[in-house]
Amino acid sequence: MGLLSIQNDMALLEKTNVGRDINRGYLNAEIIESQIAKPVVRALCNLIKLRNNSSAFNGQFTHTLNDEYVTLSWLNDKNSAELQIDLCELTADLTFNENGNTSKYTLEGLLTA
Repeated sequence: MGLLSIQNDMALLEKTNVGRDINRGYLNAEIIESQIAKPVVRALCNLIKLRNNSSAFNGQFTHTLNDEYVTLSWLNDKNSAELQIDLCELTADLTFNENGNTSKYTLEGLLTA
């Protein structure tokens, strides 16, 4: 439900009174197809692909935080990944260095891809 950006199923929760059912709604192909078309779901899928294809995430993780930025970094040999979140502008930039090639992404760009 989270990957597909589906809201909590309050009706199912009320019907079953089982707490886990809040995010265990019943899906069909039509619902899945409509959710996959959402920009946020496409962005999540793009992030998953980037994560799975970068060896940097098998390396060392570090982070920094100050009043303006949060920076999350991964380093594995010569490969790296960095997420920098600007807390003032509410933007996020991703930079990957894989085998000497640098790729840059913005959160906004992933949402419109």
